[in-house]
Amino acid sequence: MLRLSPRETEVLRLVAAGMNNKQIAQELGIAHGTVKKHVGNIRSKTETWGGRVKLTTRGLIWGVVRPDDLERGENGRNRR
Repeated sequence: MLRLSPRETEVLRLVAAGMNNKQIAQELGIAHGTVKKHVGNIRSKTETWGGRVKLTTRGLIWGVVRPDDLERGENGRNRR
């Protein structure tokens, strides 16, 4: 079973929404370097060394990313 921290889960969902690290940092009110660290931790825990699309796919498969996470825009709000 995949064990991500609550913050790592939040970061992965924002990655799935198409946000870059800088946008995620602004959205969560944390440093850009902290986001990079979380993304690195997620890559290690999921053994995913490809791009962000692969991270999103793995998150969907393991149920960490929900389909509605994919509907969020760059500002973190639903696109609809």
